[in-house]
Amino acid sequence: MIRRPRMLVFICLIGSAAVADVTNNNSASDRKFRPWSDLSDKDKAKMSADAVSQMRQMLKEMFQKLEDARDSKDIEKLNCVNADVATSKALVDFAERADLQLQELVARGEKKQAAEDELNKTMIALGKVKALRAESDDCMGGFRFMTDELTTVDVVVQPGLPAGDPTDPPRPPPVVSRPPPASPI
Repeated sequence: MIRRPRMLVFICLIGSAAVADVTNNNSASDRKFRPWSDLSDKDKAKMSADAVSQMRQMLKEMFQKLEDARDSKDIEKLNCVNADVATSKALVDFAERADLQLQELVARGEKKQAAEDELNKTMIALGKVKALRAESDDCMGGFRFMTDELTTVDVVVQPGLPAGDPTDPPRPPPVVSRPPPASPI
């Protein structure tokens, strides 16, 4: 099937983006890019599990949007949301595997760097799923209908403008008499 090679390429791209630079020993610059480097392994495992839980919840919301798109019978919305759901499913699977690997590393007491790498993968996937959920909102047109109590509309009319609609010209006057025929025949 075509899904497996695409998923493998996708996983390789995400995995390569999440690989840490172990040649750089400067921990101050490393902390700037890794806000969770000071966390304990148990906290990292909890953070990863929470991220996977958030992703699952977002995926459920996206499945609901997919059903709504099917019900509306709008093929454009359906294709847009379906693409986001498919990518999100692959990301959630990837994050679940990274979370499982993190849990195993913590249980075995492996190197701290390996646990950070798995947490990086999970957090990158979380960010991408959040972006895809927002994109699926846009697909459904949700941004058009969202209002709150802070939304106001101010209309400013410049003085001196003519009243009425300038694009709607007045109707011509009715014809009073009928013209004579063009030919006597």
